[in-house]
Amino acid sequence: MADSRYATHLQLLEFADLDGFEFRRRVFNWRAQRLVRHGLLRKQIVPYLNGEALYSISRPGIEALERMGTYYLGANVERERDPSEFQIPHALELNNIRLTLLRTGTLFSWIPESFIRVLNLSPAHAYAKVYDGIAKVFFDGEFAEFAVEYERTLKSLPKYKKIREAIESETRLNAFLYLVPSWHLLIPPCCARPGSDPILDRPLPPPAATGSSREVFCRSATTKRRIASNKAGRG
Repeated sequence: MADSRYATHLQLLEFADLDGFEFRRRVFNWRAQRLVRHGLLRKQIVPYLNGEALYSISRPGIEALERMGTYYLGANVERERDPSEFQIPHALELNNIRLTLLRTGTLFSWIPESFIRVLNLSPAHAYAKVYDGIAKVFFDGEFAEFAVEYERTLKSLPKYKKIREAIESETRLNAFLYLVPSWHLLIPPCCARPGSDPILDRPLPPPAATGSSREVFCRSATTKRRIASNKAGRG
C-alpha cells in the first residue's frame, strides 16, 4: 500500500494475491478492516468507484512499517485531509499498469514515483526526471528496465518538449513506456520536437546527439500497444 498513493479494495486484494501475501478474500477483508480500525490505513468512499472502498496509508501506518523493520524510502504520506480528486484516477491507473505487468509473471521489480523523487536528490543516483514508475521485467531469459509515464491530461507544447528533452538526456535507462488514455492525448507528445513524425505507425527519428539506443512507447492505453524501436544511426 505504501508504494501506491491510493488503491481500491480490489486492487489491494489483487496486489496481495499476486505478491503471494494473501489470496483468501475473507481473510484479506478482515485484515483491511483491522488496519483501518487501528488508523494505519485511511478508508474513504468516492462517488465514481460505485461504492468500492479507496485506501491510502496514514502516517501511523508508515511508522508501523518502520517499527517492523521496513523503512519506506518514499515516505509518501498524504496530509490528513481529503485527497485531490485529480490525483486519485492517475494513481489508480498506475496501479492497473503495475497489476497488468504482475499478471504476466514477468515483473521483477517496480520503483514508484515517490522512491524516484528521493533518489533524484542524489546526483549519483538521479534519473533525468521523476517518472511515474520504473519497471524491471524478466523476459526471454533477459532483464529489461524501462520508465513508465502515464499522461491523463493535455499539457502545453513547451511542457511536452521538456519531457522529450529529459527522456533524450536519460543515461540510466534506454526504454520508456508512455501511455495515454485516449487518442486525443497521443499526438501532442509525439509532435513535441521539430521534425518529429506525427504518424504513429512510423518510427520517430533517433536523437542525433546520442549514440545509445532508445525505445519509444507511444500508444493509447485503451488500444493495442505498439513499440517503435529507434536505434542510433538508423533512419
